[in-house]
Amino acid sequence: MPADPHDGNTARFSPSMRAGDLVFVSGQASVDEAGRIVPGTFEEEMRRSIDNVRRVLAAEGLTLADVVKVNAFVRDEDRLGSTTASTPSTSPTTSPPVPPSRTA
Repeated sequence: MPADPHDGNTARFSPSMRAGDLVFVSGQASVDEAGRIVPGTFEEEMRRSIDNVRRVLAAEGLTLADVVKVNAFVRDEDRLGSTTASTPSTSPTTSPPVPPSRTA
């Protein structure tokens, strides 16, 4: 995914959409800068997807600390533990830090 995910976007959706003070991030997959799928283990693909979310957020002037909800679509229920381990789970802006709301 390019440094600015809106540059050269060939997908048929926007990486993000701003509505007032809210930013909605589209689903991200394990793709490289050219938009090609990068296969790997479940954990590697999850990390790459989260890295792509970071890039989309950065283009909007945000970080993962600004995330309030994560939807993860996982076919294999046994992978839910890996999803939790691979997903950034705390927001440093709250005290004590709390995980974002999630749907898996």
